[in-house]
Amino acid sequence: MFNFTEVEGAVNSIISLILIVPLENNEGLVTALCEKLAKTQSNDKKNMARLRLLTNLFHGLDDRSAHRCIVYTSLLRMAGTADLMHHVNPSLETVSEIVASVFHRFFVSEESFVCM
Repeated sequence: MFNFTEVEGAVNSIISLILIVPLENNEGLVTALCEKLAKTQSNDKKNMARLRLLTNLFHGLDDRSAHRCIVYTSLLRMAGTADLMHHVNPSLETVSEIVASVFHRFFVSEESFVCM
């Protein structure tokens, strides 16, 4: 039988490796990890560890990364299924900040901020 504390440590190491891969190359890795971690059942004893791992991935990504949306939605889905939503910050302010940062990165060019 696996010691899940050790498995959690190994997955945190994998997260660290994913975070050093350039953003343009790590979407598949982020998505695959989120899919694996978000697959849960409401009575699974490992749900809190899964929640911590998704949270670590979310906070490890650049604030302006579009991948944060993938991780955050996986985090919400997993927390909802596992009845752990009280451990997540699903506030409108948090969601607005994520959307605004992604929007700014992809749809607003630096030239549009020229002062007149």
